[in-house]
Amino acid sequence: MARRAISRFSLLVTAGSLVAFVVWTLLVGAGVLDGLDRRLSIGRPPALNSPVGQVASAIAVFTHPFVIYPVLLILAVWAWRRRLRLMAWALAFSLVIGALGRWVIAQVFGRPRPADGLDLITQTGFGYPSGHVTAMTVAAILVTATVVVTRQSPTVTMGWRAGGIAVITLVGLDRWVLGAHWFSDLIGGLLFGAFAATSCLVLAGVKVVPPELT
Repeated sequence: MARRAISRFSLLVTAGSLVAFVVWTLLVGAGVLDGLDRRLSIGRPPALNSPVGQVASAIAVFTHPFVIYPVLLILAVWAWRRRLRLMAWALAFSLVIGALGRWVIAQVFGRPRPADGLDLITQTGFGYPSGHVTAMTVAAILVTATVVVTRQSPTVTMGWRAGGIAVITLVGLDRWVLGAHWFSDLIGGLLFGAFAATSCLVLAGVKVVPPELT
């Protein structure tokens, strides 16, 4: 898999997601979105021993960043063995840009989670941006990119894209139901995850856009 010139479209998507994340973060930090967060808050989450609480807690465990990023590293090893070296590097970069990058931002921003959230091991540390949503967004984009570079059919590619969107939505709803994050934390995770994934692809030189958009 030879390194290709980075397309202007890829650079625009990466820069656009970064700008969107920075603007959103500034709005959150200034308190502009506090009213929206309160209006969209679930309030009191379901009891842990209720069916909804148990299912939501299980989803939180299986979609935890400590699960998602190791899976991406395993996929990186697979890509390397298939001689998809650039894709392997992009997947490996996700651990630094996605996981470490999100942790640093959370420590610097220092935003507490909602006080009424369930006391779970998947809800520790600061809440902005959402680590679960960040990790799942990174995974969805990079897995779809892997499907693209392995030249799967358009139907298969569209299926993976739709599945990625569905899983990101599921994780966001799960974090909301558990009271683990404010709404703005979830959007922040989505935007940072998009930036992290696209920057991994750009840094590795992986081209996943159609020729007409290059």
